[in-house]
Amino acid sequence: MSFNTKLFLFWLAGVVIGPVVRAALPVAGLWIYAVWVGGPIVFWAIRAFFTMDLGTSNYSHWDIQKAREEGRQQGYNNGYHNGRNS
Repeated sequence: MSFNTKLFLFWLAGVVIGPVVRAALPVAGLWIYAVWVGGPIVFWAIRAFFTMDLGTSNYSHWDIQKAREEGRQQGYNNGYHNGRNS
């Protein structure tokens, strides 16, 4: 079972237990419910933010420069650069 699955089951238990506790303890129950529901949501949001792919690639600066130089060596009479850039 993955960590996310365990965390989801933990959260689900809180969603089920939360209203029961809230009914038994009207004031404290609201705080318990907020922690059970809000805690994992905040955790998932922070985790998603820090594990986000920022659009970086495996190509280094030098790979890109090399490709540009190879394009220059081919001249401007092929592909997109056909002399009129059209």
